[in-house]
Amino acid sequence: MALNSPSNLKLGHLGHIAGGNANSTSQTSLASTCRGSSASTAMWGDFKIGGVTVATTYVSGATGNNKGTFGIRFKGDVGDYMGATSGNELVNEGQLTDEIDPNDYASNVEASESNPGSKYQDRIANRSTNSSDYEGSFSLSQGTVTISFQQSFTQKDKFRANAT
Repeated sequence: MALNSPSNLKLGHLGHIAGGNANSTSQTSLASTCRGSSASTAMWGDFKIGGVTVATTYVSGATGNNKGTFGIRFKGDVGDYMGATSGNELVNEGQLTDEIDPNDYASNVEASESNPGSKYQDRIANRSTNSSDYEGSFSLSQGTVTISFQQSFTQKDKFRANAT
């Protein structure tokens, strides 16, 4: 499987990540529980993640010699429902970030979804209960910088990365 694959769809699972059921075994209605209305609803088409890319936007800090690659890991219930390989898949930014100062650097790391379902962002990615299913990642290529991530945005697939 790969992220954005409908190979592991379970209504109870969707009810847990999109509708707020406390678990994956609670009684679930696709329209009212998952979508939040009685409108016609597609289990995959309305909630799919779509194709995912990750981009880093510099916010502040000095320049340094450290280099690395930022990414976001999709895991847990969201990763499992969205077809992530073994329920845990890392999507790296397509380029190396360089000139990172190990004492003074901040950027935003954000997933962008192409062709997501109309309910993915507001019913899944923006739900605080799904925050642990998204994880910022940094792979050091050069230097000694350590990066920490904070989830301080409404979108749980967007992070502030800071040198620590």
